Amino acid sequence: MNATTLSIRAVDHTENVCLHMNIISPGPADVRAMRRCVAQMLARCGVPQETVDSAELLASELLANAVLHSRCPHGTPLRVAVDIRLERCRVLIDVSDSDPAPPRFHASDTDDENGRGLALVTTLGSAWGCRPRADGKTVWFTLRIPEVTSRRGYALAAGAALEPVAA
Repeated sequence: MNATTLSIRAVDHTENVCLHMNIISPGPADVRAMRRCVAQMLARCGVPQETVDSAELLASELLANAVLHSRCPHGTPLRVAVDIRLERCRVLIDVSDSDPAPPRFHASDTDDENGRGLALVTTLGSAWGCRPRADGKTVWFTLRIPEVTSRRGYALAAGAALEPVAA
């Protein structure tokens, strides 16, 4: 991971916890590291492991789409950002990039190694969508947190730092 271009910021609010990650010119190793940061943040906040696993998988799919399929004007570096909001009953994850083109579903055969990312997001996510931005687009999804645990608030432990995990 290019440590000079990655920034991570965690904010603890009364009702939700937020995490923002930003990287310039990401590659496949950065996708792995950012995916791990998503899982680390949610696990540290006490989110049930099943929800953590789903969030990690879906964030990885959207990050991989951004890194592999985004196109920027010649000489302009790709910028990718991840924003996570953890509320009492749901997780919201945004993946933004500097390509304005919306994601597209691709038909995939059972033997194909690629082409299932948005199908997974549709199947596992509670909701998802894409919204344009002045500098690209944001693809987002939500996951419900099971009722058993959604009644309590979540907070990062005092002094807990989220560090990039080596790929």
